[in-house]
Amino acid sequence: DLRVGRLVKLEECADSDSLFVGEVDVGEAEGPRALVAGLRGLYTREELLGRLVVVVCNLQPANFAGIVSRGMLLTAEKKKDAKLLEFGLASGGEQPEPGQRIVSAAAISESLADQEFSQLDRKGFQNASKRFRVGENNAIVFDKTHTLVVAPQGQPVLSGGVSSGGKLK
Repeated sequence: DLRVGRLVKLEECADSDSLFVGEVDVGEAEGPRALVAGLRGLYTREELLGRLVVVVCNLQPANFAGIVSRGMLLTAEKKKDAKLLEFGLASGGEQPEPGQRIVSAAAISESLADQEFSQLDRKGFQNASKRFRVGENNAIVFDKTHTLVVAPQGQPVLSGGVSSGGKLK
């Protein structure tokens, strides 16, 4: 269950030099989800706050530094280069909105709004993520051929500058 999210609250974790603690809006009626992200050292708080991100929403909650995280931000990584995923513009120029689903371009016409996704533990996510890579033109691809886009407008999901062959983490 990959969705567009917006980081709406973010603070440095007092108990860790690598963690941010905050909230991400993924378009749910209950409001933003609590989130812990290991991005300190890669990004500043100012660079992240308000940013659109790709969120894995069907992970089992995990405890980091005593804080429960209800999602994970996806990054593209190759060698020591790691970047948050980004979004290209749709043909009309609009940006995606929090809560929009991320799907294969081939499945964009399918209705995923009410689809239920099973909860993944960390190992389940690691196994699933092996099928995602950075393809040509920085596009994120699934099984080497299916480009990921935001439904329904079709904005491409991009690697943020990580080169072809990079992995999602």
